[in-house]
Amino acid sequence: MMGILYLVLLGIAATTVTDHVLDAFRNLTVSLETSTRNVQQTVDNTFASFEATKLKNEPERARPVYERASKVKQYSAELNAYINELKSLIVKEGGGVDETTGDVNQRADIDLSPRLMINQKRASELKKRIEDTKTKILAMLDPKDKDIKVALNAQDPPNRQGIKQNWEETNFGDGIPLTAALTALTKIQADLKNTEAEVVKKILGEADKAVINLDRFEAVAVAPSSYILVGQQYKAKVFLTASDSKTNPEIIVGGQRLNIEEGKGLYTAAATSEGEKKMVRHYPYQANRRYCKRIPVA
Repeated sequence: MMGILYLVLLGIAATTVTDHVLDAFRNLTVSLETSTRNVQQTVDNTFASFEATKLKNEPERARPVYERASKVKQYSAELNAYINELKSLIVKEGGGVDETTGDVNQRADIDLSPRLMINQKRASELKKRIEDTKTKILAMLDPKDKDIKVALNAQDPPNRQGIKQNWEETNFGDGIPLTAALTALTKIQADLKNTEAEVVKKILGEADKAVINLDRFEAVAVAPSSYILVGQQYKAKVFLTASDSKTNPEIIVGGQRLNIEEGKGLYTAAATSEGEKKMVRHYPYQANRRYCKRIPVA
């Protein structure tokens, strides 16, 4: 919605620059800055929650996911820092900030933005950095998620009335008031932060998936009896079992919680009476997003 409003204001600014139009750009900038701070808080909370739970409880499984998400955070911070440098330059060249309006003093100037951003090639450099950052961020996603649409982009706008436009001129070229250039940079930061939040959420969400990696295999022989008499045949079912050594499930037998090592529980019990003892049944269930087995005993 704010992106559409920004385009509308640019169209108005191309025909006339009034205080009302300039105020609208400033108000949009303030709204974008507020939105960006809110998204930043969400990203910070997401990382903090992951560090306190998954990374702490399942470090071996969660670490690779966390490192990919941290790379996204790093790439976003690098581009954001560069944009802040551009904004500081524009404010400085525009005579600083007017305390009355909260806007740059020469906010109506339509020559500074083209000179600083177009003639001195800063807009071209910014476009390249945006595209590079977007590519690096999307590369951190699982291959099946890399086609998602994200807010961050520096695509040239469609031709208007047969006139070809480019991204640089549209945002910082002739006729663009200085305050509008600042709004454009703030909008890029908002798009960047929204992209970071979306990608980080997808990456860290991978750790919540119930994934069992079968990496331990053993041959097991199960016989109907632990002993035979002379002359009897010995029969046993021989098969291969598999387990996940990196996941420690919760296993409860007859109310007793078993000690788990490398994905397997060890059950011990004293022989207190004669007779056959049976495990009635077993079934899996989900608890706290961890695979568990509960085995009642008759």
